[in-house]
Parts: sequence; C-alpha cells; structure tokens
Amino acid sequence: MSDVYSNQQVAELLGIKEGTLRTWKARKSEQIQENTHWVKSSDGGTLWTETGVEMLRHLCNGGVSTTETASFQPETDDPTDLTIRYTPIIETVSDAIANQILSRIDATVTGRVKQHLTKPVSTLERVSLLSQLGLKPANPELLLQGNNTNYLPQGDNENGDHV
Repeated sequence: MSDVYSNQQVAELLGIKEGTLRTWKARKSEQIQENTHWVKSSDGGTLWTETGVEMLRHLCNGGVSTTETASFQPETDDPTDLTIRYTPIIETVSDAIANQILSRIDATVTGRVKQHLTKPVSTLERVSLLSQLGLKPANPELLLQGNNTNYLPQGDNENGDHV
C-alpha cells in the first residue's frame, strides 16, 4: 500500500486549514472519492492517498493541475511585449490628448501672434524676426505695407474671447 497522510499532514503540506479539507471532501464528493483519494482509518478518521493529495493540490490551484502550473511559462519576459500589446490603446489615448492640446495651442498661439501683429513693428524688426524663424521675405513690399491680421485664421484667444 502506498503512503497515506492525515488531515493535519495534508493541510500543512498544502498550506490550508483542516476544515477546508473536510469541507472539500463533503462538497466535492464527485471529484474526491472514497478508496481513490481517501480511505477511512480504523478509528473512523480520514487518511489521504497520494492521488488524493494531488487532487487536493489541483483544487488549491483553482482547478489547474500542478503539471500545468509547473510547465506554464510566459511566452517571453520581454518588457516591450506590454508596449506592443497595448499600442492600439496608447495610440488612441495619445491621439485624443494630442487633438485637445493642439486645438488649445493653436488658439493660444494665434491669439498671441495677433497681439504682436497689432503692435507697430519696423521693417528691420520684421526682417530680423523672419530670419530668426528661418524664413526669407519673398516680397519686401508686403513688409512695408504694415501688419495685416486678416491672414490669420479666426478662433479664440488665450482668454477664451472669440477674435
């Protein structure tokens, strides 16, 4: 006869309470069968067979056998897998945030540009500003005509006022 174990020994081995063993034995009689998983001792107690211990271990693992848990290995430990897995979500959230930020930036920048254009600027300052921006004035006559805000798109300034 193979080894048999008491409730106390099995409970210690599996890290569960003896009461849990008794509950499982009563409630899971289809899975935990007498003379296969457990036997009665001469004093009427329960002794667990090695097959019974494996069945209980299976139940402790939430119904996953120990061979399944031992052989389970994640496909890879590469941290970029999460990035790849969640890329569609990241892109969707990023697009939503970017669109909101861009619309606010556009309104703020447009409002500030309009403010600066309403101030008189000399031709030299205009040419200097264009040079700093990496632009060359294509038609110097347009610079001499003064500031023209009609070329800027309509929108809200940074104060929320429609301009």
